[in-house]
Amino acid sequence: MKERLLDPTFCIKEKVVEEGNAPPIFSVVDIKKLPKEYAESKVRCQIIVKKVEQKTNWYDYVCTSCGEEVDIVEGGYKCLKCVRNIPYPDKRFRLATICNDTTGILAIVFPDDEI
Repeated sequence: MKERLLDPTFCIKEKVVEEGNAPPIFSVVDIKKLPKEYAESKVRCQIIVKKVEQKTNWYDYVCTSCGEEVDIVEGGYKCLKCVRNIPYPDKRFRLATICNDTTGILAIVFPDDEI
């Protein structure tokens, strides 16, 4: 395996860049003006993270089966959707931040996938 790893011709992967499918880059002012239909949609923007909220948890405990957030019931974790106890739930990260660009300031919560 070490020999294959050192061989540059063993596995050549070409980067595939799909043109035209990428959404436009919005500014903070444009994002604030988006209609309600974009409430939980993904948009692209170029921002600077100025502050990360440190007083709240950076993660939630989620069910290992369905991915829903679990509740603490009698000292243990319980998924109300699956109706079962979860001895070791997964952690799903969620960071609350304050970000800005040249047009304004915006509070953004980064979910697990983006982190």
